Amino acid sequence: DYLNPFETNRTLKTLNSADKPNISKLSSNTFSFIAQGIFTLLNFPIILFWRIWAKPKVWEPEFTATLRFAFALLLYPIYYFLLLVIFTLTFNTSIAFCVVIGILLYNWMFVFFSK
Repeated sequence: DYLNPFETNRTLKTLNSADKPNISKLSSNTFSFIAQGIFTLLNFPIILFWRIWAKPKVWEPEFTATLRFAFALLLYPIYYFLLLVIFTLTFNTSIAFCVVIGILLYNWMFVFFSK
């Protein structure tokens, strides 16, 4: 009951932190580090553009998420289209579609599962 701060503080003092299980997060951190590296590599132009140009222009910290959403909503379709054009000219259309859809699915899974 957090409405009674004296009782809550007394209860918190009696809790023993040694009772908590010791969970190793090495494999999770290693997977997260590798997944973050792949995400950064695949989206390097967008991330670079965000960090150098767009993020410094945020005048209030409260608007960072809004600007990030608008930035992604506008720039990612252009980025995917440019990738599609480049891979179509370099290889063929089916490989270009596979690469762009693969990057799109990886980005979606990375954002969805990295919570």
